[in-house]
Amino acid sequence: MKRTLPHPDIPSEVERKEFPSPIEVETDVLVVGGGLYGLLAAISARKTGARVVLFEGNEDVGGHIFHDERVKKLAKEAEEAGVKIMRETALSAVFEDALVAVQLKEPDAVPILVRARSIVIATGAREVLSVFGNNDLPGVMLGTSVLRLFKLYGVKPGRRGVVIGSSKWAVEIARTLSSSGMDVVLVHDKEVEVEGVNAVKARVIEALGRRKVEGVKLDDGSVVKADFIALANVRAPSMEIAAQFGVKIGFHSGLGGFVPLHGWEGETSVEGVFITGEAGGVDEDEALVHFSKAAGLSAAKYAGFNAPDIDDEISEGRKASRKMGELVDGYKKGELCVFDDDMGLMQNPEHKRSFLCPCLDVTTYDVKKIVKELGWTKMEKIKRYSGLGTGRCQGKYCLLPSVVYISRIGNVRPVDVGTFRMRPPLAPIQLGVLGGMDR
Repeated sequence: MKRTLPHPDIPSEVERKEFPSPIEVETDVLVVGGGLYGLLAAISARKTGARVVLFEGNEDVGGHIFHDERVKKLAKEAEEAGVKIMRETALSAVFEDALVAVQLKEPDAVPILVRARSIVIATGAREVLSVFGNNDLPGVMLGTSVLRLFKLYGVKPGRRGVVIGSSKWAVEIARTLSSSGMDVVLVHDKEVEVEGVNAVKARVIEALGRRKVEGVKLDDGSVVKADFIALANVRAPSMEIAAQFGVKIGFHSGLGGFVPLHGWEGETSVEGVFITGEAGGVDEDEALVHFSKAAGLSAAKYAGFNAPDIDDEISEGRKASRKMGELVDGYKKGELCVFDDDMGLMQNPEHKRSFLCPCLDVTTYDVKKIVKELGWTKMEKIKRYSGLGTGRCQGKYCLLPSVVYISRIGNVRPVDVGTFRMRPPLAPIQLGVLGGMDR
């Protein structure tokens, strides 16, 4: 310390950096999420005469189907109708007296103070981590990440890949990669047929390789050579913003795990907050088209505008949906917990290098030791002891598999395990950005 203190390279004064002043946004209806269903909700709300602002965290609208032509047409229609689309903008914090968004621009993020009469949450869903041996190897990626690499930047993740999935989304990813010239094997929970793809009914024991993925070993003992793995087991609703608002959260393994409870119109336990799209746990495309329009109209109605077509949209949506009824029943009761399937997440949790949180190297062994020796099954308590969910992703990718694993070994319901406390901000930003809001 004494040798270091007089060092001439150490500045005697700290240079003060000026951060951008906040932008103020005022609107009647705020739509959070610019995927297909967020765009539909925004257009419907705008048709009532309401002012509508839409936040999209990425450069391109569309969410996980950013490459779909329907999305581009809807984005154009929305802007022509007068919807203000703010790209690279994420609603990051819900405080008692303000909503704070962040425009994620380089070199510094720009804070946004938001005032809205009603909010439609259309944040979609995301893939989460699948648990098997060596699932932290370089080359293990989420399915959407693989698609973005290829569709947006023209970068193939490899020549030979394995898609691990138990959903129709896994089939879609396998089909897309195969049609792009990659050699793909789909490892699925069920017997499925995909044109041009070798589909295998199996589970993955472990990823093979030392410094990168070189293949996978299946539960039948066979080995599949590969240089990348795409995870597409389940699309879990992105419910962090809903949780910050205080919306009641339920659990249903057939709806992607933790899901914000809501009614036919998208209404939630918090007045003025509506849910639509895959953020609400339903992945039925035809039904969601109608339910998204209904949510947009309902938000506009709450903001004081005339919206006569809500009942028609709900009626059409109910005809096309098989899943929504159970979710609405849970909303009316104030609780929902259905756990009859691990959603393909627990491929092989018994492997000594099965990671639940690759960010901080927390394995299934670490969590099992806490549950069995200390008797803890509450997620918030386990997080504080193990660091689970405190890495860069803040639990977005490890929460669901961790809860499923704890439920299994602790013999408790997922809703009793609970979630991490969803503290703001959700997007990592410099403290100076928030400090700049004082000006």
